[in-house]
Amino acid sequence: MADSEYFVMAGLAVFERQIHFLSETLDHLQEKYLPGTVEPVEFHAREILPGKQEPWASLTQGNRRALLEELYRIIAESNRQGVYLFGVAFHKPSRPDEDPVERALDELCHRFDLFLANKETGQDPLRGMLVVDRTHSDKDARIRQTRAGL
Repeated sequence: MADSEYFVMAGLAVFERQIHFLSETLDHLQEKYLPGTVEPVEFHAREILPGKQEPWASLTQGNRRALLEELYRIIAESNRQGVYLFGVAFHKPSRPDEDPVERALDELCHRFDLFLANKETGQDPLRGMLVVDRTHSDKDARIRQTRAGL
């Protein structure tokens, strides 16, 4: 939220063989709570919990909370299967001249690089791919352009 003191950005590092299983689990979650919805939905807590927009508005508050609980459980349990969660919390008042989105993305990328370096065995260097969710804003497009060389 724009009036929050903090900007939080999270990311997942997923071992390539686990992507299929994680995606399948999320597909089943979508089918359970949104049966008949053909297009994949994005699970954003800030949209699910208030339920002001579809497809979340058609769910009861109890079902929205249950969906989030299951989603959190999936994330927690997936850690045992080669999925690693990264997070950055940026305190906006501490650095008013910095763009919180750009700074958080820089920090997240740095943590991902460190993660890969720590996982390397020396025989075969690990590689990673960064996939950024679009916010459809002008700032988002500018950040993607400046980070394209990463």
